[in-house]
Amino acid sequence: MKAAVSTDTSDPIQRSATMQDVARLAGVSPMTVSNAFRNPEKVSPATREKIAAAAKMLRYIPNMVAGSLASGRSRLIGAIVPSLANSSFSGLLRGLSEYADRHGYELLVSVAGSPERELVAIRTFMGRRADGIVLIGTDRLPAARRMLQEAGVAVVEAWAERAMVDMSVGCSDFEVGAAMTRALVERGYRNIAFIGSEEKLARFEARKAGFRSVLAEAGLPSDLLVNVPGSLDMSCGVRALEQMDQMGRPVDAVFCVTDVVGVGVIFECMRRGWAVPERLAVAGYGNYEVAAQLPTGLSTIDSRSRDIGYAAAALIAEKVEKGVVSATHVDVGFDLILRNSF
Repeated sequence: MKAAVSTDTSDPIQRSATMQDVARLAGVSPMTVSNAFRNPEKVSPATREKIAAAAKMLRYIPNMVAGSLASGRSRLIGAIVPSLANSSFSGLLRGLSEYADRHGYELLVSVAGSPERELVAIRTFMGRRADGIVLIGTDRLPAARRMLQEAGVAVVEAWAERAMVDMSVGCSDFEVGAAMTRALVERGYRNIAFIGSEEKLARFEARKAGFRSVLAEAGLPSDLLVNVPGSLDMSCGVRALEQMDQMGRPVDAVFCVTDVVGVGVIFECMRRGWAVPERLAVAGYGNYEVAAQLPTGLSTIDSRSRDIGYAAAALIAEKVEKGVVSATHVDVGFDLILRNSF
């Protein structure tokens, strides 16, 4: 008995479309279709548009798992952030997503509010064979740093001046602190306090160092330092002003380590009936959305978070695709934004 031979002549839209179907409809080779999805930089924009239109018409879904097994690359970028409520972190994710969309990568996001949770997330992303991982700052558990270094995965530490593991993107937090303090001094403020955190994060300490350096150069007191216990949220404004009350020293301006603290200080000033900036000038960092929405707009620093995300993804792609990077650190700069809080 002869075996029956079946030739599939059905409409590809009515069955699962293949790469060959897309290639025929777009008038290109299957290899070009493969590159369009897995290595889009190798295909011209016009050709990518034709392939995308054909894939959409055929409802084609590329098998990215098979592609990653063949190439040894997952085209996955993992990002670990402490919170999604912080608009700086959402800006970072926007930049990462923009790069990923344009260059054929997928973005995975994990929220880890503690060093221990970050370690778990790193292990998870490594288990998914992510091509690269983006982390916030340089403060992490030794076990996490050791795991990343031994694995050899591409790592970018965001909001960092230099890489502690692999690569870094950000700006100089020392210069950030110096720039804002200089602006306060130029406006005539002479008794300026720094409101920071008991958590000695490297980026916070660098901002404080810049603050103290400018005040020392100007011959002004640089020891008005407030370290707020607990997590940094708007309630810090109450605790910060209470600590300042206990100092028993005149303070005419404060530089807050983040905008969320600065907003909390402004709210506490309002509760006390203090005019801002007449009674107390307030400055922050981050350019969070709420900073511009207050009746008294908060003067702040914009760290260009979207640019940090885009540059971080580009560094990972460069290292994965070329094996080396032209620079292990990218300085995106920052913007001083002066509103009416001083």
